[in-house]
Amino acid sequence: MVQASIDSLPWPVNLALALLGVGFVFGLLHRFLSGWGELASAYRSRSSSRGTPVAWRWLELGLSRLLGFPSLVSADRSGLYISAFPLLRPFNPPLFIPWADLSFHEIRSHTSLPVRVRFRRAPTAYLVISERLTGSIALAAGGAFPGVAVA
Repeated sequence: MVQASIDSLPWPVNLALALLGVGFVFGLLHRFLSGWGELASAYRSRSSSRGTPVAWRWLELGLSRLLGFPSLVSADRSGLYISAFPLLRPFNPPLFIPWADLSFHEIRSHTSLPVRVRFRRAPTAYLVISERLTGSIALAAGGAFPGVAVA
């Protein structure tokens, strides 16, 4: 009987397996630490991206700033679309959040991320974005953007 071990596999196969393992671990960590799982249960989108692409950004979603993966942000008159980095998408499906479910609040702080976004159907999840990204989202949304309140 011949028994194969991981040492007997070619190095490209070992590298591919290692990358898949790392992607699996980071995907699960991102889902649970960032609040993406809560958002996905309330706002899962059936398509990966609609609307006008605004930017690939490193979003501060819950504790995800510890992991630091970029997400694609898109917007149109119906709402906000967020897609996770492709490596993380098996665990973090694309999101669509209608404008009626979003509130934008300017936070007074010394950081460069002054706008907090809250979600009506996922009350414990939050997103912190820059004022510049907020402006780009507002442009892509046209007149449908709900505006920013000062906290």
